[in-house]
Amino acid sequence: MAAILLDWKAAPNPNAQALDGPTPFHTAVDFGSRDVIKNLIKHGAQTHPMRYTIMVKCHFTGEALSSSRIPAVGSRSGFQANRRERMHAALHYAVQAGHDPALAVIPLLQRGADPNIAAADGWTPLLRAINRMTGPADYSEAVLKTLLNTSVANVNRLSTIPSGDTTPLMLAIKVRSQRAIQLFTDHGADITIPVERDGHRITPVLRAAACHRP
Repeated sequence: MAAILLDWKAAPNPNAQALDGPTPFHTAVDFGSRDVIKNLIKHGAQTHPMRYTIMVKCHFTGEALSSSRIPAVGSRSGFQANRRERMHAALHYAVQAGHDPALAVIPLLQRGADPNIAAADGWTPLLRAINRMTGPADYSEAVLKTLLNTSVANVNRLSTIPSGDTTPLMLAIKVRSQRAIQLFTDHGADITIPVERDGHRITPVLRAAACHRP
């Protein structure tokens, strides 16, 4: 239907904004309408930075994110990969979605997104990816591998989240994800780094012993 309207002689402005701000492009992305997104871009829809984190959160497609219409990172009015909206960066939403990393995670990393950037609650995209390893089978492991394969991923970063201090390896142990633990040790995670909990210094080995289930 959108294609019919856009091909009409008196086609509507694809960049017209609603009273609350969204354009047809934003709405199409919010609903995950892949074909509509492609048609809107074809007819001149602008993929400017407004609401871009929501775009990623709501099934952002590879065609939209990799479109040449998105300005290069670093330009004055361009796409800012690490800009935080609603206290989260685009990569947080992309990881949380749990889709094929080729759709949003990889394009964002290629544009300079930082897998170590902390949201307002202290969670980084890397920590989010670990947390998703406990969910249903999807692309969670592929997303985690993609983040770990970037040269800037800090596998020993100490983060403070609502439950207290943690490192990626400590969180992987906490959620009992053997695959995540193996991936982090393969990527050089230090098994001797402790975190403070209730006045005690807890190492990954002690944490693993406490989480052990026969």
